[in-house]
This record gives sequence, C-alpha cells and structure tokens, in this order.
Amino acid sequence: MNDNGNYEFTVSGSSLKRFLADVFGQASYSDLKYDKKLGYNQAEATADQVMDYLKVTRFGISEDYAEDMAYKITVVRYAMSENSYQKYIATTIASDVSEESVAYVSENTSKLQGVEVIDDTIRKYNDAEYFASIIGYTGKISTEEYESLSADNDNYTLNDVVGKAGIEQVMDASLQGTKGYEKLYVDYLGKAVEVLEREEPSAGNDVYLSIDKNLQIAAYDLLEQEIAGIVYSNIESSGSEMNIPITDVYFALVNNNVIDIEHFSDEKATENEKAVMHIFSGRQQTVLSSVTSELKGASPAAFGSLGEEDQDYFTYIINQLKEKKNPSAEIN
Repeated sequence: MNDNGNYEFTVSGSSLKRFLADVFGQASYSDLKYDKKLGYNQAEATADQVMDYLKVTRFGISEDYAEDMAYKITVVRYAMSENSYQKYIATTIASDVSEESVAYVSENTSKLQGVEVIDDTIRKYNDAEYFASIIGYTGKISTEEYESLSADNDNYTLNDVVGKAGIEQVMDASLQGTKGYEKLYVDYLGKAVEVLEREEPSAGNDVYLSIDKNLQIAAYDLLEQEIAGIVYSNIESSGSEMNIPITDVYFALVNNNVIDIEHFSDEKATENEKAVMHIFSGRQQTVLSSVTSELKGASPAAFGSLGEEDQDYFTYIINQLKEKKNPSAEIN
C-alpha cells in the first residue's frame, strides 16, 4: 500500500508470476486459469484483485477493519502462510521498530505469546557513493535465487538474505558463514522451557579487495565533474541549438533519487522547493489535460503527428496496458 492508500505490485516479470502462482496456490504460473467465482483470469489479476482475494477469500478478514489495518493483517497472514503456519519458524512482521515498541513487547510478553523482539545486524557501506557499483548490496532471497543457490549448497533457506549484485553476489557463499541452531523443549503454547542443545552461528570469511580507495574516490569525483560539465554545457535553453532538453535533466534528477519531489510539498520545504512544486503541478495538470483530450476527443491526432514528448506519454500508456499493470496500486 502506498501513501495514497492504493495498491500496486512492487515486482515484475518472473517474480510477479511466481507471486501470483503462490497467491492462488498453484505450482506454476502456467497453471493459473480463469476463475468463474472470482470473475477474472488469475494470471491477469490486478493488485486490487489480489488484495481483495487475500483479504476476503483466503484469510476471511472482517470488513469492520479500516483499510490500513486490513492491509497490515493481510501482509502478516500471508507471510505466515509462506512458512505453512509452522509455529517454530519465525515470521518477521516489522523491522527497524522504535524503542517504544520494543519496550511494549518486552513488558507484555505474557499477553503476546509467540511475539518477541530479536536484535539483528545491519550492513553499513562506508563511502557507498564511490563503491556501491563494486560492492553491490544484499536483499531477501527470491524463489529463483533459492532454487539456483540451494542446488549447490543446501545451507540456504527461503528466509536468507543474499547478495544481489557486485562482490556481495559473487562472493555470497564465502560471506554467508554458518547458521546456528537450538533444540528446545516447549510447552503446549510453544514457549521454550528447556534448551537441550545449542550451536552458535559462525561468521563467514572476510573478502579483501585490491582497489586503491583514494584513487577510486578521486576518479569518481573527476568523472562526476566532467559529466556534469558536459550535461550543463548542452542543456537546451530558449533559442539555443543544444540537444539536452531541460525536462530530461529534471526527469533524471527525480528518477535517480537525486531530488525527492515528495519533500517539495512538505510543510518544511523551502520557498524554492515549494516554487518548483508549484511549477511541476501546473505542468502535470497541463499534460494530463492534453492526454485526456487526445484520448477522449472526437478527432484525436495521428500518433506520428504528435510531438516527441506526447509520443513518449502515449507509448508509456500503451506499455502499461500491454503489461496489464495498475500504476495506482501497491502490494508486497
């Protein structure tokens, strides 16, 4: 669920297909079919349809809950279902929680049976701006990654965090280390009463790179300055023949998270940021009105006669329709 209360898929391609197959209880995406009761093809389900199916049909969540709470309950129950509701397999329902939440859970352990706070490690990448492309990053293992990695190493599980790119990915097996475990006696509530056996986890191997840190930083800064100079000297301005439209520059800044445009509408935004947001909103409304007029007008213009920018808008719309995505929705 996004900030606007709408739903959208946060994955695409094979990951989305695997997700849909899991949601509808099929072994493969190819097994998904038209469901008469639901009234749509499972393989073409939108994010809204998936959420409605999970809430109403699969988990039977009461309509008395507010939408935000119903969404949270759905996410937790889906995560538990991924572990087949096995009581001895932990399900993470929240990360990076506040100290107040930790204190509340700790003080109410008798009421919150099965709920506990677990300390975890967080990777910190020093000078990430300069080395991110080399070091890479980590993330929760996907189904495809699990199938590939577990074929050669049976230590991987579906709850693991693995390298997704760079050195983190290439050297993942060496960096992983060995998992620890506990054998416990538990009571009828699943609460541990005695530890029978314990093995502490062990850290993985260290990886040392032969990169000259100072040289890398210096090269990055020089390259950044050179590229910025080329872009600046070629930005299109009124009456010029230069070939980089200023709108492309703005798009690159927003698309690459250099500028967080959502902050511009915040109460704490500066006057310049608010002014930029005002210009952006005005331009956005102009574009939407133009696109709507072309789509609903009695005599729309031929695609080839449209300007390059308008062609880009319609190409985007066509691609969205082909992929049957709903741009205004989100689901994890």
